[in-house]
Amino acid sequence: MHFVDDSSATFEGVDLGRPVQLRENPRIGDVPLPARGVLAIGQAAWEILDPAEYERTRTETARDLSLPGEGGPEGRKTD
Repeated sequence: MHFVDDSSATFEGVDLGRPVQLRENPRIGDVPLPARGVLAIGQAAWEILDPAEYERTRTETARDLSLPGEGGPEGRKTD
């Protein structure tokens, strides 16, 4: 996790300004966010406990990975 001391951003040529530190933490629903710019990199995983949902997810994932351009091997033969 790294604090952002200086940065710049533009959107369609419009300057979006510089990072600031807020007096209060902004929130998304009940989740408080940092009051200053922070770069965090991480990952998470959850176990699917419902057997039916697990099988559905595995089937959809296997199908999606078999399609060229969708993360699967290009030119994979599907019979």
